[in-house]
Amino acid sequence: MNRRWRINLVLAILLLGLALAIRDELHQHHARPLLATIEPTQIQRIGLERDGEPPLEFMRAGAGWELRAPFRAPADVERIERLLGVLATPVQQSFPVSGLELAPLGLSHPRVQLRVDARAFAFGATDPLQQHRYVAAGDLVHLIDDRAYHLLIAPLRDYVSTRPLPADFVPVQGTLEGIGLTPESLAALPALSAERVEHDPEPPHGTALSLRAEDGRMLRFRLSEDQRSWRRLDQPLRYLLATAPRLATDPALATLPEPMAPPAPIGADPFAPESGAMDEPVLPSDALLGPPPEVRLGPERPSPEAGFGAEPYKRPPQGFGQDPFAPDPP
Repeated sequence: MNRRWRINLVLAILLLGLALAIRDELHQHHARPLLATIEPTQIQRIGLERDGEPPLEFMRAGAGWELRAPFRAPADVERIERLLGVLATPVQQSFPVSGLELAPLGLSHPRVQLRVDARAFAFGATDPLQQHRYVAAGDLVHLIDDRAYHLLIAPLRDYVSTRPLPADFVPVQGTLEGIGLTPESLAALPALSAERVEHDPEPPHGTALSLRAEDGRMLRFRLSEDQRSWRRLDQPLRYLLATAPRLATDPALATLPEPMAPPAPIGADPFAPESGAMDEPVLPSDALLGPPPEVRLGPERPSPEAGFGAEPYKRPPQGFGQDPFAPDPP
């Protein structure tokens, strides 16, 4: 065997040993239990509570997710999927809750709590030696790799979709300040993506942009002067674009109908007169009358000493009970 063959044999042995070591490490890694064995596609509701911040609520909406609290908005699907990836983190160690003091572990008042459907996970402090994160779930406290905690404490704006138009909204008609948008401008809008999304509770103002989808749904925005800031009217969100899209108009195109008046609030009297309506005169038949006259169902009864035979309510005949042969009184 020449020298080249010997070198190749040694390299082959080294590669085989390295492959076996990698296989054993992967097997050991996958053999560890996971934080939760939940199929992500079966999850319908997610809740995230952080100390000092409003709680977040997400609901599955078709193929995506929607933010339901503290306000309603399309959620960033990729961000939600990464958040759910926390459940697939391998568990290093587990301890019964009953034998632990939770305060030193940061679990007596956890700063982050994650709810996935009916299951809850409380995230505490980290182990000072190996920097593993304490997580309470049910009657156990787990130690997991601290690789996804930044997703749990990310600001609210990171969970909101950066697309001004929902994924299933394809505009077929639109107007800018009442003038129709060209088909080329409408076709470019679904691909818009904002650099940043901000919560803006202030009343919207600016250039009016209205869009209608094929199914009749409407979206209305107010744009800044440079058309890089888009404020949705139905949600307190402002989308800040890096580059303003080209919104070409054509006066010959059809315009969209004006929005209808909002419906009456629930609980309002449907028969109440409209505001500003003239008061109708009160007719005589509408006037309030006094109490009805008293109606007696029998004859007036005499005093108890009066009465005659079996009909005590009748007066006796004149002269009844007097001696007919008695002399007349003087």
